[in-house]
Amino acid sequence: MFDISTSTKIYLATILSKLLIYLFQRKNFVISRNGIKYNIDLEEGIDLGIFLSLKNEKKLFNVKKYIDTNEKSTIIDIGANVGSVSLPLAQNFNNAQIYSIEPTIYAFKKLKQNINLNNKLKKRIKTFNFFCTYKNKKIKFVHSSWKLISNEKKHGIHKGILKKTSNRSISIDSLLKKNKKRVRLIKIDVDGYELEVLKSAEKTLKKEKPIIYFELAPYLYKEMGYTVDQLIRYVKKIGYIFYDENFKPVLDIKSVSSKLTDRSQNYFLFHNSFLVI
Repeated sequence: MFDISTSTKIYLATILSKLLIYLFQRKNFVISRNGIKYNIDLEEGIDLGIFLSLKNEKKLFNVKKYIDTNEKSTIIDIGANVGSVSLPLAQNFNNAQIYSIEPTIYAFKKLKQNINLNNKLKKRIKTFNFFCTYKNKKIKFVHSSWKLISNEKKHGIHKGILKKTSNRSISIDSLLKKNKKRVRLIKIDVDGYELEVLKSAEKTLKKEKPIIYFELAPYLYKEMGYTVDQLIRYVKKIGYIFYDENFKPVLDIKSVSSKLTDRSQNYFLFHNSFLVI
């Protein structure tokens, strides 16, 4: 994707959404992308991205270079939304169990619908309607809709719309307490709650040392009560190193993050014991 602000992307997507709805004379239908079926709504930003095959997480799947796609493992998708990553993960990692975690009722319903459209994949995807946290607290609303044509109140920068959660929370460590398969990969897309999610998985990260793929969004962290410096220090504390999407180490992550004032950027985290070639 081009390095343009999130709000600009949303503006362009809104124009395209209106054009497509006019051309098709409808906004809801089932499509197939790379052999995976989705029930999409062209007024939803994430669904539009699926329709156009323009999802930001495409480079995530290059991680197959470092993970055996046939291994019986566990892969976790935190902030799964409608399943745009969970389903391709199940497709690409043939024997992996996918833990698909989405806190909002709105997106979770769409997630289940999309999974049920794909009979060959759904048996390997476990869904959880929880908010991930290391604290004993409840979160009632989370941004999970990017309705492009709507008068609902939206976030000032990323234009997301708050939706009700299940009002249930869990830590990743607790969720995986009885898991017997090796955790190989964790994808995190949680719009500012990155530090909270990482802390909720600290035991798992130290024991399993999975690869992490996550969205760095410094402009959101003040809203969540912490700073990007705190996040960077925590990542170092648990023994992880930042890599870009081409698997090159990012030595100046603090400097890079200071430029992300109105957009986010995806990174890999590898444990410092992992040989990245």
